[in-house]
Amino acid sequence: ILIEEDKLQEKLTELGVPKERIERITNNLRKNAAQELMSKLPGPGLTPSSPLYFLERWGEGIREFFTFSPEAKLKLHAKQALERIAEVKAMLEEKEVNPKGLDVALERLEGNVNKTAVLAKRIGESSPQLVRQLDAQLETKRMALNAMFEEAEEKALAEGTIKDILP
Repeated sequence: ILIEEDKLQEKLTELGVPKERIERITNNLRKNAAQELMSKLPGPGLTPSSPLYFLERWGEGIREFFTFSPEAKLKLHAKQALERIAEVKAMLEEKEVNPKGLDVALERLEGNVNKTAVLAKRIGESSPQLVRQLDAQLETKRMALNAMFEEAEEKALAEGTIKDILP
């Protein structure tokens, strides 16, 4: 949906739709795409708060080692970024959030996104469609992650308010 965002904005502008309305429409489409992504997240598997998390990292390292083409590596890192988001979501839903584990998941997510960006620049000219598609997916993932943190913050504030009221 984000790949066609520019075309949608152009068409709406041609139809005389006010700029503010176009922004609202675009934001609603992005939010819907982020919500759809949240509903399709893979299972988080082991999270950084697990003592066996090193096994997951080890397995991912082996998969990356045996992935040879830049396009396949690009897809692998995009998939791993989605798995990191699922880990963050699972950790935020835990009763006691482990800040150190959350930092690890966010650092690994950032690493996956950075590797994806580097690979996208490298193969951009040979596979522009793939790069545009993954760029749109990364934007949706960023929005989904922001929505998760906002939801977790609202939940924490609500619980804090309730705890303050009750003796």
